[in-house]
Amino acid sequence: MGRRSNQTFTLDSSVVNCRRLWMYHFCSTLIEEGYCSLLLRKSGRLAMEIGYFRGIDITDVVPASTVRSLVSGIRTVIGDLPAELLRVVRETPPPLMVQETDRLRMLHSRTVDPELWPKPHPYEVRRCLDGDRLIASWKFATSRYELITILSAYLDVSVPSRKRRYMQEAYRVYRNSRTKRLTEPDWRRLLKRLDRWTRRL
Repeated sequence: MGRRSNQTFTLDSSVVNCRRLWMYHFCSTLIEEGYCSLLLRKSGRLAMEIGYFRGIDITDVVPASTVRSLVSGIRTVIGDLPAELLRVVRETPPPLMVQETDRLRMLHSRTVDPELWPKPHPYEVRRCLDGDRLIASWKFATSRYELITILSAYLDVSVPSRKRRYMQEAYRVYRNSRTKRLTEPDWRRLLKRLDRWTRRL
């Protein structure tokens, strides 16, 4: 699913009304549709970014001539889209992602200010190879320490997998090194150690 699929559906009420099911759902989302990366800030501090993608089919709200103007199988980043297509994309977020991010804000409002959570934003558009369907990909991502800490707790509630263990180890490295000032060689050594650890999984 993720950025390649048509995600017009929404969260089932059983997931919305059960904290355990919600935790499992969002953990699975981070693992299946998400990513994490360790970044070096200009200050020399280590940062971590966690995010995920969802796609939505916007073919029916875009003129056929606009769809045909894009090359099949090629992804077009948001900044390169014609103004009218960009407007449509921005007005058509994936309903599931909107629900998920609203749920995060609500559930953790006692821990962090809901305004700290970033809003999803359009990332790219792709015309499918198998037909003239147009998929807009949206991205949710954060590198704020408070939010990374919350999201890391979700990684403990799903079925063990290689990607889940990698994300957990990346968070451990980030948590242990985030207060240190690192040089670029230090950062690259951390990444190499994480890569070697991953290869042993």
